[in-house]
Amino acid sequence: RDRDRGAGASSRRVRARRREVEAMSVRALKDILVAAGESARGCVERADLVTRVLESSRVDVVAETALELRRSELDAMGLGDLVRQAKRLGVVTRGALERDDVVELLEASGRCVVVEDGDGGRGGGGGARRG
Repeated sequence: RDRDRGAGASSRRVRARRREVEAMSVRALKDILVAAGESARGCVERADLVTRVLESSRVDVVAETALELRRSELDAMGLGDLVRQAKRLGVVTRGALERDDVVELLEASGRCVVVEDGDGGRGGGGGARRG
C-alpha cells in the first residue's frame, strides 16, 4: 500500500533537519516518504524509516545551524545581546521578558548548544566578557 501511495505522489524534494527526522513519529516519517515519492516497504522498525528518509535522494537533509557557546560566554551576555543572538539564529523571543526566559528559549530551540566550562568544548580560549 505504501508503495502505491509513494508512486502516485508528486515526488517533490522534501527538506528536513537530521535531528528533526530522528525525533519524528513513525507516522510523520511515513508521511515524509510519501511526500518525497518514496516507499516505506521493507521498513520494519522505526530506525529503518529514519534511515530510509535520511538516505533518500529525494530528501534534502539540511545542515544543522547550532551555535556552540560556553556557559561563561552565555552568562556574560546581557539581555540585548541574547535577543540579538536569538534573532540571528531564528529563535522567536516574543513574550520573553527576562534574560533567563531568552536563555531558556535559546537552549530549548536546539540552535544553541551550551557547553559547560569544565567540559572542554570546541571553542578555544576564554569567552569574551561583556559588560
